[in-house]
Amino acid sequence: MSFYQIENPAMPEGFMDAWRAGGQHFQNFFGKNLIWINPSPFNSMGTHLTFRLKKTLFFVFVDMGASDFIRQRELFLHFSRNANAVPCRLPMSFQKKQWLPSYGQSGLLDAFTGENLNPFDIASDEEVEMSDWEVHDFAIQIVANYISENIGEVKNAQSNPKIFPAIWFQSDSQTSYVIVSAVRYPVKRALYPDNMDEIVHSFQSFECSGFFASVGIAHTDQKKAKNTDIIPLWRGDAMNSNFPGIEAING
Repeated sequence: MSFYQIENPAMPEGFMDAWRAGGQHFQNFFGKNLIWINPSPFNSMGTHLTFRLKKTLFFVFVDMGASDFIRQRELFLHFSRNANAVPCRLPMSFQKKQWLPSYGQSGLLDAFTGENLNPFDIASDEEVEMSDWEVHDFAIQIVANYISENIGEVKNAQSNPKIFPAIWFQSDSQTSYVIVSAVRYPVKRALYPDNMDEIVHSFQSFECSGFFASVGIAHTDQKKAKNTDIIPLWRGDAMNSNFPGIEAING
């Protein structure tokens, strides 16, 4: 597993404007059917816009040209497979003093074939079990919301379950990081990562405090099930979480 100090990568000039325009386009095109999932453009899984239609998850790479997608295509496809998401490319072009999708309708292209893609044609109501990325991302949101409401300002967060730490926050001028681990029911508490000592040691020179957060996740219907029955975490269903708060790491 990798570890690093989370920093927002430098984006090409005009990217944030193109990213916002792409998000607004999706909002208009999909309407109330659109469910945003962690819409940060700095997601470490390579997706700039992430959304769900019915039970189908879509990863979107906002492509401004300049061979950006070509250079990152294989990594983007790898992350999409791990998350069980449909990989899409959204080419954007600067027209009439604004960023607009280069193609009509959804504006999306299949990241595998390069053909036009209409998510409505492939969105399905078929049950899909949440991937490890989705479970981890859900846990990140829970912890980040807790920090924002009770402790301080979340400066950055990332959802790649193979990278630690997941969250950086600031409180009373003190910078801190949080290692987040998520587990599925019937496991109730996550263990420290195997390389916890190495992670803690790597950040000692930054004069920051370290915390750990365990988030247990169960389907809301689990409490109605028999003790021996385990209800999968179905994508789009309501979930319950067991999160006692963040605990200081001694190191």
